[in-house]
Amino acid sequence: MKSWNCIACGKEIEVEDDYEPQYCCDGRDCTCMGQPVNPAFCDECETKIFRQQALQQEPEEKGK
Repeated sequence: MKSWNCIACGKEIEVEDDYEPQYCCDGRDCTCMGQPVNPAFCDECETKIFRQQALQQEPEEKGK
């Protein structure tokens, strides 16, 4: 394992020794804005991000 920084908050985290961020482009060719397609997040940020995505994907009709 090696030390890395969470892409969201900057907290130091541990990642696999062979982890290297991968990019689809330099940020001018698409909407990625030059961010990695395989970002490393700390546990707290990962939970926040994926919880937010899950809430956005829930059906709006909860009463049925």
